[in-house]
Amino acid sequence: MTKALMDHVLDWRLVHRTEEDLDRLFQASAFGRPTTRVMYEPESINLLAKCVKD
Repeated sequence: MTKALMDHVLDWRLVHRTEEDLDRLFQASAFGRPTTRVMYEPESINLLAKCVKD
């Protein structure tokens, strides 16, 4: 599916992010640190982030 189809037809806002984007999001969150690990699901489409807060 394309981003345009998902955005306008399905009303599903798709945000493309890189591993660096996830690091910035986690650093700005209550975790206050970059991700501990970034993983991909089997199709390598979605990023999954793990962060451990001490």
